[in-house]
Amino acid sequence: MPDQEDRLFRKIILKNRLLTEGEVDACLAEKERSLAEGRRKSLYGVLEEKGLLSPDQLDNLLRAYSMTRKIQEDAAYGQVAMREGFLTREQLEHCEERLREGKFRLSLGKIALEAGFIAPEAHETVCKQVREQLAASDSTAVSESGVGRAVQAAAPFDLDAWLARRRRRDLRLAAALAGGVLGAAVLVGWPLRVAYSNAHAFAGAQDLYAAGNYAEAARTLETLGAFGVDDEGLEGLRRNVAFKMATAAIRVHLAAGEWDLALAAWDHLGQAYPGDEVAEEIAFLGAQVYHDRGEERYRAQRYGEATDDFRLALARGQDRAGERLDEIRRELWNHATHLELDGEVDEAVHYLKIAAQCFPESAAAFREQIERALYHRAYWRGRDEFVKKNFARALERFEEARALVDTEDVGLWVDRCRKMLRFSELMTQGDALRDFGKVEEARSSYREALGYTDEDPERRARVDAQLRELDIEGREGEITALVRELYGKTVEDLRANRHADAKLSIRVAQALAPGDTSVVALADLVDRVPDMRFVASGEFVMGEPQEGSPAWPERRVPVEAFFIDRAEVTNRAYREFVKATGHPAPETWTAGRDEGGVPVFQPAEAQLPVTQVSWEDAMRFAAWRRAQLPTEVQWERAARGTDGQRFPWGREAMSRNGGTRVANIGRVGPTSDRVLAEPVGSYPEDTSPAGCMDMAGNLSEWTRDAFLRYPGGEGGTGGFDPEKRAIRGGSYRWDVEYARCAARTGGHPARRFPDVGLRCVVEIPEDVPHLR
Repeated sequence: MPDQEDRLFRKIILKNRLLTEGEVDACLAEKERSLAEGRRKSLYGVLEEKGLLSPDQLDNLLRAYSMTRKIQEDAAYGQVAMREGFLTREQLEHCEERLREGKFRLSLGKIALEAGFIAPEAHETVCKQVREQLAASDSTAVSESGVGRAVQAAAPFDLDAWLARRRRRDLRLAAALAGGVLGAAVLVGWPLRVAYSNAHAFAGAQDLYAAGNYAEAARTLETLGAFGVDDEGLEGLRRNVAFKMATAAIRVHLAAGEWDLALAAWDHLGQAYPGDEVAEEIAFLGAQVYHDRGEERYRAQRYGEATDDFRLALARGQDRAGERLDEIRRELWNHATHLELDGEVDEAVHYLKIAAQCFPESAAAFREQIERALYHRAYWRGRDEFVKKNFARALERFEEARALVDTEDVGLWVDRCRKMLRFSELMTQGDALRDFGKVEEARSSYREALGYTDEDPERRARVDAQLRELDIEGREGEITALVRELYGKTVEDLRANRHADAKLSIRVAQALAPGDTSVVALADLVDRVPDMRFVASGEFVMGEPQEGSPAWPERRVPVEAFFIDRAEVTNRAYREFVKATGHPAPETWTAGRDEGGVPVFQPAEAQLPVTQVSWEDAMRFAAWRRAQLPTEVQWERAARGTDGQRFPWGREAMSRNGGTRVANIGRVGPTSDRVLAEPVGSYPEDTSPAGCMDMAGNLSEWTRDAFLRYPGGEGGTGGFDPEKRAIRGGSYRWDVEYARCAARTGGHPARRFPDVGLRCVVEIPEDVPHLR
């Protein structure tokens, strides 16, 4: 019965038509007879003994058998390595792809080892299990034949075994010769056999080299003598083997990311092989080293070093490096463009400078883009300062922009700022002269200021008002003096929050000077600010010093004077708006409707702050009152004063009254639907330095601003969103930490909350300059 080894040999012989089926069966029968006689033979040994196949056919048969066994071993290696967890599925597929590319010359285990996928100790463990597995499934794998030894060693070709078989065959042939021939063989046979052995060993080394088994080829060449072998061919093979081993070592360094070692080995290779026949391969290998190192540096965003590597790779024929250079150039340009559009100009300039250094051939374009980015930043900062009426700062920004890019638009803004500065200077000068009684000099300043109004009705009206007041002073000295006195008293009363006195004074002034626009403007302002508190202009501490807070960073912020509601808008006040405009009432008004069909609330709820109003509802209410919602700056200035105290009542969160509740805060959890607002002003301690009540508790309040990071607070967190609107102040739902004057959050403008209400501000108009 043929064993597994013989069946495999039989299949290869018949498939390649080396012998007929009858001849193979006869050889198998001869093998069985030898076994019966106690002589152990394999089918390969019978074929070798009978001489049915030529030496070349026997060699090819042995190679075919070894390759088949190698495939079996590779399959077993992959199964064992996967089962033991030494290789992943992706790593195994990568090794199999390398195996197919190399036409199965290398073993799967060697590929995995060189790629660094498996440790040497784990590789030895897998090999041991593979040998045990193959031995258990094939008893002939450890036979004494040459094929058995080849399989046991798990090598594609066993040169020593092959040479031993050749020597035995030579001895058998020598024994059959006649005596005379025997004598001659004694004299010349041994040198011939040595030459023959060296030649076949050299041929074996060539086969190993062709199969990509350079380490085995090198070991074979070390034991090879020079007798019977061409010196030039031997030296050439040794040089080629050493070259291939050196390139393999470089690729191992590449796979491990050892760039310095790879470059050192590559440089040594170039010095050792200066010939033109390998120059192209060496150059390509160097290009691969620089390209791979450039890829790693590119992933780490080390753009300067990466572009240097890709240029070196491109110079050595690596076309992909050129594509990478174009990709880096586009990436830097696009990234800088997006940053500039997002307002991150400093970051955009940073990346553009990197691009200019990396691509000097395009440096002019990058420098032009840098100038444009800086120009746009200066231009829009100038626009912002102009809107804030900081004309001196606006002029500085526009001059900065014009120094970068001189456009007609920025030139117009420079002229406009200069005119506004000159206009303000002349008006201030006229006011000062008028205060000192120098009427004619004041009139001259005001008339010159008319030339800087640029047909602006508001500014022209301001100048006309001043000129008319001068005329009134000239024609009606006593009346004018009295009106001015009443005007000044009204201003003082407003500053001191004496609204009743202010209203009385301005009404008398109106009666004395009904056509005085400044008196009319002041009277209109008095009518718009009942029960409001005056907040003077100046700087105050805004924000918090804790980095990461939504209110970070802390800084000093200027603010112009304004009036703000003493208390939150009540249900009673909001109902006047609903009746006058037909605007939908809050859903909390559930006491029915009045004769006009307007929803009403319970009588006890009249002084409760109105709630369940959206930001859009609040804006419409403020517009109906000829007021506005406060900005975050205005709200925080009214809440904390000028010295940066944390809470409206001071720096500490504790009550001053021995444990009584400071404000209407912390009554329910943040997710509760219970509404526990109380009538406005129920907590006297919750009063700010400006005299505003309930700014720490009762209800949180809408502001006019979008919910964005503060300038310089790029690291802060808090769900910032330009679609949201900022909400300030604590409420009955939150604890004392949320009652901080600087605390802030945001909400979508269409949403209504059970604990968010509003209060209004009135900003000082330009025609009431004495309050600004």
